[in-house]
Amino acid sequence: MLAELSATPPQVVERPEGTVRIWSAGKGLVFTQCSGRILLPHAEGIIRVVDAAIRERPGEVVVVHDLLDVESYEINVHTRLSAWSVATFKMVRRVVIGVRSPLVSLAVRTINLAVGGRFEVMESREKVHAAARRELAYSAGSTLSR
Repeated sequence: MLAELSATPPQVVERPEGTVRIWSAGKGLVFTQCSGRILLPHAEGIIRVVDAAIRERPGEVVVVHDLLDVESYEINVHTRLSAWSVATFKMVRRVVIGVRSPLVSLAVRTINLAVGGRFEVMESREKVHAAARRELAYSAGSTLSR
């Protein structure tokens, strides 16, 4: 977990196959940490939180997904996330996704093609967390300047 988020309790969607933790942190930052196999209830939990952030701060939302411990997903997850990503990507400022599994990487990169390459895909937790830290710092700085 990202230490900077330890004071904020995540929303948790837990199933025997896998777990998703979702933090709404800073101004418009959504951070997810997922493990195991992603099922539709996991994806719907992420969608709900990101959609709420978009309604609150359209065009300013940053989403950072740590999918480095995800091994696989239900096929309907890919279908649902593909359609949703295409419908919402213009309302999000930045999307960072950490992946390691070849299967998950293929799915992420396929969706990324559909949104014109707007996702930053990384294979290192250090890089994913560094991106989240930069966004948290940016958010704190922009709050101070207002």
